[in-house]
Amino acid sequence: MARQLHDGLGQPLTSLLMEVDRARGEGTASPEVLDRIESLARAALRNARQVVLAISPTEDERAPLDAARDYSETTLALGGCELVWEGMPDFHDLPLETARHLAAVIRESVTNIVRHAAAQTIHVRLLREGNRVVVTVEDDGVGLVGPGLDAGYGLRANRQLAEALGGSFTVQSRVGGGTMVRFDAVVGDDH
Repeated sequence: MARQLHDGLGQPLTSLLMEVDRARGEGTASPEVLDRIESLARAALRNARQVVLAISPTEDERAPLDAARDYSETTLALGGCELVWEGMPDFHDLPLETARHLAAVIRESVTNIVRHAAAQTIHVRLLREGNRVVVTVEDDGVGLVGPGLDAGYGLRANRQLAEALGGSFTVQSRVGGGTMVRFDAVVGDDH
């Protein structure tokens, strides 16, 4: 449940707070800023609904990876980033839990990029490698080094989740050279 709350509510609300700070720094709340804030608040509401569905599953309104793409587009637009999304043709055929995990990794990565990377472009790639599904999220931002590679709840949770699914989670970065997050998991009945 902590993961659902972190990913579903924490990320969009963090983005919302960043927009409020930006509006304060500008000295006025222009219609464009207010539109962005409204969009983030709506994303938080949608994600709150997803958390409720995860706690008490009924009928999903959208596929998790579609929701992650929508979140990415909205959040990256606020940060002035371009999104390049390369989805495997059959990603809608993934088991629901696998798709949810991949979506969580994408959302966490996008939130971190907007907060820390000062990136211009982000590439999200979904692909299959044998019985594994892989998601990579790569940016052209400032990169990170040292304790930042393991800091934060989201990165640790992604690593633990990958290991539990028989996969791996890596973060590669170099100062001034951007960052790439790679998450892979076994696709099958056991995971």
